[in-house]
Amino acid sequence: MSRLVLHHERVVGAGEAVKTSEDVARLARSRAKGVIRNVLTAVPLILLVVWTVTPFLVTLSVSLKNKVAVFSDPRLIPASLTLDAYPAVWASESFTSSLWNSVVVGVGTTVLTIVIAVPAAYAFARFRFRVGTFCSGSVK
Repeated sequence: MSRLVLHHERVVGAGEAVKTSEDVARLARSRAKGVIRNVLTAVPLILLVVWTVTPFLVTLSVSLKNKVAVFSDPRLIPASLTLDAYPAVWASESFTSSLWNSVVVGVGTTVLTIVIAVPAAYAFARFRFRVGTFCSGSVK
């Protein structure tokens, strides 16, 4: 039963959505705005990722080159890979002490943050007070 009804210059079939040239144009504008919004969101995010990842890639590339190739070979992927720098770095006294210092500071900071944050989170969840509603509302 696909009965067509003419209503205010709109042709509507049974079970079909109302489509006029205005509806089609509105849908096209909406899709175009969505595409533009997606592009305007994606391009800065891609640039941010490239900006963030590039130093790590350059550091990794330099660590896989020998001393001569570091300054003579500008390519990101070296022609000949070498792992000679790694044993020298691990054997260095300053590296091991710096690594140990970083581990101690990182673990200490994590433990201190958890010790302070868990009771604070419990208080915000359990008790009602003015600042609590502001803080819980700003987290959402």
